[in-house]
Amino acid sequence: NYTGATTISDGTLQITGALDATAVTVDTGATYDVDATDAIGSITGAGAIEINTGTTLTVGGNNTSTTYTGVISGAGNLIKEGTGTLTLQGTNTYTGDTTVNNGALTVSGSGKLGNGNYSATLVVAASKTFNYSSSSAQTFSDWGAGTGTINLSGGGTVTLSGDQNFTGTLNVSQMLVMYNGTSGTDTGLGKATTIDIKNGGTIKVQQGADADTSNNAFIGAQRSGGPDIYIRSGGELTTHASNGQRAYHIGANLTLDGGDLTWQEGSEPEGGYTISTAYGTWILNQNVAVTGNSEISAPAIVVCNNDCGSTTVFTVDTGDTLTVSGYFYNASNFTETAIEKAGAGTMILEAESTITSGFTVSAGTLEITT
Repeated sequence: NYTGATTISDGTLQITGALDATAVTVDTGATYDVDATDAIGSITGAGAIEINTGTTLTVGGNNTSTTYTGVISGAGNLIKEGTGTLTLQGTNTYTGDTTVNNGALTVSGSGKLGNGNYSATLVVAASKTFNYSSSSAQTFSDWGAGTGTINLSGGGTVTLSGDQNFTGTLNVSQMLVMYNGTSGTDTGLGKATTIDIKNGGTIKVQQGADADTSNNAFIGAQRSGGPDIYIRSGGELTTHASNGQRAYHIGANLTLDGGDLTWQEGSEPEGGYTISTAYGTWILNQNVAVTGNSEISAPAIVVCNNDCGSTTVFTVDTGDTLTVSGYFYNASNFTETAIEKAGAGTMILEAESTITSGFTVSAGTLEITT
């Protein structure tokens, strides 16, 4: 088997055997027709690649980083191997699965997977990376089990539809809409290890077609053990303004590192919130750490659900301020409740409240401005 470079300058090269470790270049107007499962060194060029049904094309074994601007089509699967980065910049339409077994796979420029609506499975293996930095809108429906890293930093909106099996780290630096998740123990992104909302990033949770099953669609109904969640300066975790009376557990370690936890429901405050009297809004089942000037802007923030034994503790670091423009809620008796403030920093409560006592301040300052 030869291992030299292969260049397809015109017409179609149909492969029913194997090209093995060769570096393949597909020029504009040419086609690389993959009719048998094969593992090649790399791909580059602006032509067409067709991966046919029942076949898998494995790319990257020569450990080089390449960019492919053409279109990958067909019903076959794509596997990224090797330590380099494969960058896809075309409007790819293939419908098979995508697996990052080594190195990194990047979709950039105005590139897409599944012509912008990718319903096959995307798997990112441990210590490997999938980057989406395209300017195009993109929908994903199946992030499969894998403990690698997914980075979202594009210019459009990424929509994540349904419940995911992804078990790795998600870094969000653009708009991510979570749609059509359901209420289960670890539904939504509840199986992830870490969710990090960075500067310029927003996660917006939107109820699905069946509103009755849309509660807890962020990380599920788990009270503990969920992914570590970080909201950095310039980042936001929020909900969609079209939602009905939804509620979402955060049964995870939540760190507000300069970011915002907000609520956009019922046409925003001007139109009046439509709050679930039975469940509140964000349900904070674990303590909250504040490591930068941050804000919580949501009504009926649950800090003691009907099965929790103690209230949520807000620990604000020295020199930092947490500003809260909503009120705290005890879903076990549908009333406002007090909270516990810890840490040497400052916590400011701005919303009108029906209670003025019961607050615990173990350190720092709690300031009530109403």
